[in-house]
Amino acid sequence: MDRIEEIESAIEGLAPDERSRIAKWICELAPQPGTPDFFSAKGIEELISEQGIHTIDDIGTLAGAIPDEDVDEFVAEIYRDRVA
Repeated sequence: MDRIEEIESAIEGLAPDERSRIAKWICELAPQPGTPDFFSAKGIEELISEQGIHTIDDIGTLAGAIPDEDVDEFVAEIYRDRVA
């Protein structure tokens, strides 16, 4: 079984044409073991470009995503871990 067939079987719940498209896309993006770029790290700018990431223009977009109590506890944990 080749890589595309392995990936297709892992995503078999999707329509056949969608499975094939996703499998080919993954194989194109993923460095192959043994190739020179397999262990190379990409820079943040390259990752942003590849993934189509955009800045958030309105911070209100994130409002309500995490309850305030959870954010407060998260920040407190960060400070506790810094001391440790």
